[in-house]
Amino acid sequence: MQIIDIMKFRTKMNVLKNALKSFLVLSIVFLTTNCTTPSNADISDTQTIKIAISKTSGSSSYEQYSRWILTADSTVEIIDMYHQNMDSLQKILESVDGIILSGGEDVNPELYFAGERGNHCEKLDTRRDTIEYLMMDYAFRNKMPVLGICRGQQIINVFLGGDLITDIPTFKPSPISHRCQRADTCRHSIKIISDNLLYQIVKGDTTNISVNSSHHQAIKIIAATIQPLAIAPDGIIESIGWVDTNNRSFLLGVQFHPEHLDFQHPLSGKIAKKFINEAKRFKEK
Repeated sequence: MQIIDIMKFRTKMNVLKNALKSFLVLSIVFLTTNCTTPSNADISDTQTIKIAISKTSGSSSYEQYSRWILTADSTVEIIDMYHQNMDSLQKILESVDGIILSGGEDVNPELYFAGERGNHCEKLDTRRDTIEYLMMDYAFRNKMPVLGICRGQQIINVFLGGDLITDIPTFKPSPISHRCQRADTCRHSIKIISDNLLYQIVKGDTTNISVNSSHHQAIKIIAATIQPLAIAPDGIIESIGWVDTNNRSFLLGVQFHPEHLDFQHPLSGKIAKKFINEAKRFKEK
């Protein structure tokens, strides 16, 4: 009887010892995992800047937005919002550090209460309008950096309460060709107004700046909270930014296409790098 009890006791002790060993091993693994430097994958996920572009696929012109940003910083993660599920947009916006509203179709004139001018519009895209309104609403409420290009500048103005020239040849005839039959062949000079955001980006290099031009719509009445940063010789607004920048995030709109200019052009690479730096600053908040 006594021998049997001893054997049982020894068996129980062995079980306890094995359990204790397992516990110690698991504890060491846990502490090692949580106290050492994160893996390269973790570091990458933490540091990667994410930029949401309203549309960046479907043609070479759309794809150029991503190429332009990646030329400035090849580590940036680009998210094409146009091809996401609508019910996923909010979650995506919560994960990004800046938004770009790219060029493309005409803004629906119903959005600026000019539906009667709709016959002067070209292709409309209600899905696009909806996505960009969601992007702007989130970005402005959360003080996230915003860059608008061509249509992007126009829809920023509409979102903030402004009006558009529905068709430049019809409503504002000009000796300047703002759109040519061959894309990206129109060029004209612009005047950058002194001491504003765009002026600071180009570091005062505002003499004889020529930009590309490919649009038939433009800002007509500018929203009260934004102001012109640059204008064309015929008065077309070529860039916009906040009137009052206090307690606001980065906002820049341009009517031209910096993504199609030579990266060394004063209004191409410098804009891309400035926007990325603002996105990094937003991420660090």
